[in-house]
Amino acid sequence: MNASRDHRRFPFGRWLIVGGGAVAGAAAAWYLVSRRPHPAPPPAGISLFPAAPAPALSPPAPLQARAVASDRPADAADFGQMRALLLRKMADGTPAAQLLALLRQMAAEHPALALELAQTLGRNDDEKAAWVTDLMHSWAGRDPEAAWQWLVQQADRVGQLANGTLINVVLDQMAARDPQALIKNADLLLRTGDRPNGLPTQIVVQAGLEALVKSGDLDAACALVKYWATSSYHPEIGAGAYATVAAELDKRSPTDAATWLKSLPPSEDRNAAFSRVAADWTARDPAAALQWSQTLAPQDGRSAVVQRAFGEWMETNPAAAEQWLGSQLVQNYSGPENDALIMNFINQSALIHNDPASAMKWVDLIADPRQQNQAREQMVLRWGQRDLAAAVAYVNNSSAIDPQSKPALLSALRTQSLSPATSPVWFSSDSFGP
Repeated sequence: MNASRDHRRFPFGRWLIVGGGAVAGAAAAWYLVSRRPHPAPPPAGISLFPAAPAPALSPPAPLQARAVASDRPADAADFGQMRALLLRKMADGTPAAQLLALLRQMAAEHPALALELAQTLGRNDDEKAAWVTDLMHSWAGRDPEAAWQWLVQQADRVGQLANGTLINVVLDQMAARDPQALIKNADLLLRTGDRPNGLPTQIVVQAGLEALVKSGDLDAACALVKYWATSSYHPEIGAGAYATVAAELDKRSPTDAATWLKSLPPSEDRNAAFSRVAADWTARDPAAALQWSQTLAPQDGRSAVVQRAFGEWMETNPAAAEQWLGSQLVQNYSGPENDALIMNFINQSALIHNDPASAMKWVDLIADPRQQNQAREQMVLRWGQRDLAAAVAYVNNSSAIDPQSKPALLSALRTQSLSPATSPVWFSSDSFGP
């Protein structure tokens, strides 16, 4: 039996009955959702697309009753016959490209059914992912809202389909064809919050922003994050949302990214994006990045941003970073931020390996006495792992170490020398803070 005759045998007439049942079920779900209390809607008149006559952002409507809710057949016969056809083709050695072409023909009328078949019949994970991605890309290109509603219903296994890429596939198409629908769908997820077996809200938000940026709507992405950040219902959009937009602004100008972030209310997620901007800026102009980092306010996470920029510079050009740190200490010697920079430098530099005595001189520059003593002890133990005799001599001769503390430190060095498997001791600069 050839392919055309097989197609004629598919009993698709029964779909009218299924469509009616799907509409009734979705209407009931709509009623239940509409009865649930929702946060206050966005302020009237907000527009995320000022350059175009797009409608203002309005409260997300409940899920609409759509015939795409399930396009499975009235019984297993339709699915079984389609599956049997593809299995015969596979048994006959039909190339994968032709099998995919047949799935595309099915997907033109029944995309959800074709997706199930692709996921079921792919001969390996790569083939399943390729087929499902291809079919979903095509469906979302024709009707992104229908594809999205199907994806919402597959939330419990969305990570398994096409290696977890379907959220991006659908949102990319939606951003290109109906960005206002993307915004409303993302906002609806944020308003309802994470639910068991639901789509991961923050991943959807980040993917939606990435899709808007990719489609050329950077201004819309900026406005959307600002809307959420200042919203009265305080949605948890995640650090990735801020970082996605800031990274794109940074490509245009790091000062643009910094200015935009400063326009948003302080939060841990926003401050994490400051560190991302600093790291990217350091790759191009580390001195300028550090100068900017030091202008941030404490509530902007200044200390963490400065440490991130300096750490990035240490990885790429430790000699230049050391020179900058020396100048920094001359200009502004004391303070927990500089103490943390010193430990950042010592931990990342090769001094403790190549010139431990010089490393100890940097420890002497730590302003806080308690933290300085703690750092010195840790550096001595690290030194002792490489050269026990030199570390012992340093302890005995050092006037910076309290005489009453020397016996305990010497004992720790001897104990450490008896344990060959001892790991190097690292002292975290995180301990240095306000």
